[in-house]
Amino acid sequence: DPLTANFLIRHISNVDGEIHPFAMLQLISRTIEMQPTLSLKRDDIKKINELLIEYEKILLEKPPNPWDMEYDDYLRSLKTAWFFYEWIEETGEDRLHEKFGVAPGELFVRISNAEWLLYCLQELALLIGKKNLLSHIRKTLLRVRYGIREELLPLIRLKGIGRVRARILYNANLRSLEDLRKVPLEALSLVIGPNIAKDIKEQLNEMGDDQKI
Repeated sequence: DPLTANFLIRHISNVDGEIHPFAMLQLISRTIEMQPTLSLKRDDIKKINELLIEYEKILLEKPPNPWDMEYDDYLRSLKTAWFFYEWIEETGEDRLHEKFGVAPGELFVRISNAEWLLYCLQELALLIGKKNLLSHIRKTLLRVRYGIREELLPLIRLKGIGRVRARILYNANLRSLEDLRKVPLEALSLVIGPNIAKDIKEQLNEMGDDQKI
């Protein structure tokens, strides 16, 4: 929507440094495409106020006055951003359903929408010459796509490696593609299983020099 494009451009135009993932998630949660946002419950108010205090300095859209009509919508965008942030911090689907009432089907739709909006944000940043923001937006986009913390980004480049397998590899101190190249196939098989281990090794061998770097 043109209104969404205008809204996103206005809030990134004056940003020169890094954008915190939570700030991006709150921003896209205020767009038309993300409606309806998650509804507020009485038990949420304390947590939402804590989030507002914690992230107020890094939020791109500052909170309106509490007596403004938009204030409740803003609080709902914070809850929706909190939901997405839990997802990229690797909270499980069952826990998300319990905590936010978001079923697997709705989770898929919301993640798809968030990924699309972050892609739009990336393209708009490029359009207005904010190239310094591109890597931050891209990292957050990938984290939303896979539901992972930033430390797992190098591992999910491999086909067949999602959030669960990437975390298994990372916890086994296999934290980069170079680590996976160095580890013997037999040792890797003990960590991730022989079929996946073989597939990983084949993918690494097929990568060109530029991808290896």
